[in-house]
Amino acid sequence: MKEKYRFIIIFALLTAVFFLLISISRHNEKKKQIEELSEYLDNEEVAFALANNFKMEELRDFLDFDNFSIFYFRSYQRLKDDYNLTPLEAINLFHNPNFYSFYKNPKPALFLETPLVLVNKCYYLEEDFVPKGLVMIDNYDIPHYDRKGDEIQLKIATMDSLKLMIEEAKAKGHSLVVYSGYRSFEKQRYLYYEVYNENDDISARPGFSEHQTGYAVDISTSKAGLTYHLEKTEAYIWLKDNAHRFGFILRFPKGKEDLTGYQFEPWHFRYVGIHAEVIYQDQLTLEEYIIVNFQL
Repeated sequence: MKEKYRFIIIFALLTAVFFLLISISRHNEKKKQIEELSEYLDNEEVAFALANNFKMEELRDFLDFDNFSIFYFRSYQRLKDDYNLTPLEAINLFHNPNFYSFYKNPKPALFLETPLVLVNKCYYLEEDFVPKGLVMIDNYDIPHYDRKGDEIQLKIATMDSLKLMIEEAKAKGHSLVVYSGYRSFEKQRYLYYEVYNENDDISARPGFSEHQTGYAVDISTSKAGLTYHLEKTEAYIWLKDNAHRFGFILRFPKGKEDLTGYQFEPWHFRYVGIHAEVIYQDQLTLEEYIIVNFQL
């Protein structure tokens, strides 16, 4: 009988010790989690994460971004899983739901006065915006068509790289001509309303044209002009395959109309500098590249 009681007592003690160890382990685990979360979150946010049983393992990929909010974590997670997005892309799209919604609550241009500047049907420039550092194409040995009073201008980095690209194209047997560069708000207003009859598929509204940034350029051959005949030329094939080496991307590629808002334009190239290589290799639009790589 004594042996039986001794066994029961020992079992009870071992059970108590077991549960005590579990309790201590959970306490230490919670303490560790609080310490880890506190590196990124304030006390209120930590309490919210604990109350909702958010694990550090699932939060880790999101916490480094400044535009992350713990209160929207499950929404980020759903976006990421439902649409196969990166954590940053999910955060960006949640906080910028109109990023691909053309002319719906547009915002001021992103990354102004840099090669990454984003001006499209969702991001605009003010009427009085004129980019700094514009230079005249007449001061460069670059084939071009323009009219007196409407001379072609571009940002200096764009013009310098354009000159190098056209020179190499010529060495390869392709004669390229520049048709358009910087375009003022007023000039865009005239084109949109008077020339293109407010056709949003082929023309930007005033303030929404990246030509106003000084980083966009229309390039073609003298024979093809700004027509789709350019696509069938060897010059276009060379441009498409080599422009990125000089910091340029084909801005409105075929098959990406739902992202850019414009029909394919084989003549419209955009200077983005060092970003061109990744955009070209990954076959991205500027919009896709920005939302995947930069906090908005």
